[in-house]
Amino acid sequence: MSSTQILCPKCRQLLHKSVDLEMRGEIKKAGGYTIHLGDPQETISCPSCGFPIPVEEIIDGKHDLPQGGCVETIIVVVIMIALFGIIIKFST
Repeated sequence: MSSTQILCPKCRQLLHKSVDLEMRGEIKKAGGYTIHLGDPQETISCPSCGFPIPVEEIIDGKHDLPQGGCVETIIVVVIMIALFGIIIKFST
C-alpha cells in the first residue's frame, strides 16, 4: 500500500494525499485504468511554498514519505525495553 503522505520536493513540507489520489495510485499499481469526467488536475500546489507538484508523480509514488525499515523498529523497541527496565529498577 502506498503512503498517504507526501513531501513537497522543494520545501519538504509534509502533505496529505487526497482520497482520490490514493485510489488512483492503488488502481494504477494493480494495472487498472481510471476514467475522469472533465479535465483532470495536472498539478497540485504546495500550500507552503506554492511549488506545483505533478499529479502523475504523486500517483506514481515519487514523492511518498519514506517508510521506516526494520532497523528503525528494532531500535525503538530496544529503547522502550531499556526505559521500562530503568523505571522498574528505580521503582523498587
